[in-house]
Amino acid sequence: METIEVRPQSLNIVLLYDVLDVTKVPLDPIKASTKFNLISLLPVEVMGGLLALASDPLKAKVTIQSNRLEYIDEQDLPFPERQLDELWKLLRAIPSFSVKSYGVNFFLRVTPRHDKNSGTFVAEHYIKDGLQLERTLDQPILSASVRLLLGTPDCYRDLRITPAAITSKEIVFQYHLHRDISIAETEKLAQTIAHSVTESWSECDQWLKRLP
Repeated sequence: METIEVRPQSLNIVLLYDVLDVTKVPLDPIKASTKFNLISLLPVEVMGGLLALASDPLKAKVTIQSNRLEYIDEQDLPFPERQLDELWKLLRAIPSFSVKSYGVNFFLRVTPRHDKNSGTFVAEHYIKDGLQLERTLDQPILSASVRLLLGTPDCYRDLRITPAAITSKEIVFQYHLHRDISIAETEKLAQTIAHSVTESWSECDQWLKRLP
């Protein structure tokens, strides 16, 4: 895809693990070892229990549920320059859990080089025989979205291309890596994810260039 501008948005890391009691996660070690200064704990009656952490200076937030942790980094930096130190500190501060799978997500706002709006751009590039489909439906195609899953069920890439708005020039591009893997050791988990983030960004950049 030939682009005019590529703007990084959020980097999301998701961990799926064996069920734990969120209300028993100790808060003092988190307060002592991380920079998350906004901490909220919801009881089990609400979404099965949820621990929410945030830091405005870091532009980061975390949600911890009974079987899912999501770390969201919204720093105004290129992805390769973003540090995940607070995530590693958090993982070391909470009780060890057995991870079953993880995901790495990159969200970008992209302006392709084209002379139409993004909805028409996606429709023309990714719908085969669009004119025939319009005749069949007896309606013009204003826009379209694309989702491609590549790989195997236990390790795949999920690529999504969505117009930011029908009349916008921008598209939202999402790269998602899903990998099934059992890891119980915190340091091994941190090393595995750090490596995947680096490799995934390289892949994401290449996919964006290779897509039409």
